[in-house]
Amino acid sequence: MEHSYEFVNLYPEQIKKDPKYQREIDVSRIKKITKHWDDDLVNPPKVSLRENGNYYVFNGQHTLAAWKKRYGNRPILCKVYRGLTETEEKDLFVKQEGFAKAVGQVEKLRAEYNAGTQDVVDMVKCATIAGCIIDFETLPSNSKNRINAIAAAYNCYKSVGHDHFINILDILRRAFYGDQLAFQDGFIKGMGYLFKNYSDQFSIGKMVEALSRQPVEWYRQKANMYVGQSSALKYAKAFSEQYNKRKSRGRIEIGE
Repeated sequence: MEHSYEFVNLYPEQIKKDPKYQREIDVSRIKKITKHWDDDLVNPPKVSLRENGNYYVFNGQHTLAAWKKRYGNRPILCKVYRGLTETEEKDLFVKQEGFAKAVGQVEKLRAEYNAGTQDVVDMVKCATIAGCIIDFETLPSNSKNRINAIAAAYNCYKSVGHDHFINILDILRRAFYGDQLAFQDGFIKGMGYLFKNYSDQFSIGKMVEALSRQPVEWYRQKANMYVGQSSALKYAKAFSEQYNKRKSRGRIEIGE
């Protein structure tokens, strides 16, 4: 769908940022843009003029910040769109291409969540039910029960569905006592692999009990021993090996 726009000179102070879908400011990137600034190469920031008369940047906030650093509040030429809904702003932000920095998966998912996209909203609700936190922040944190590998969590949710996804997060939380390292990419993928392919071969309660016998780092080291295999399969094997210890029956038998 084509949207109408015009090129308008705006004062930087007129332009707002919508935190519901914009990524966090990368200070080092602003410094780099400022240092290598070339007026002939810089793309005009893309801005939405909303019905309330306010201007919101949805593509080019780093360019805008670098401009302010160089020129203060001197007017900058912007590509101004009229009549966009906030959802359309979000969609254009997510789909932006060209010379703009690629929008990361976390930023995309945060935009979708704030726009009310059902599967992303449901993923967050599932995490809450499981006692976990998805806040879409990209900065590192050591908070307990916080999921940093949001893209892996979303892919897992889409792959295994609502109920299994809750069980996966619940197992990781209980077995590792909320240790954030247990919510990294490999752990989520590995447990997702088990639930997708072998959920009928193990007990959730016994899985929690079995995994809790070793620290998080043990599973990371064990997974790295399976050279040349996917992250999901490596961790699935590490989990199943621990689960199968002391069991002569009811074992998880992972095929190659």
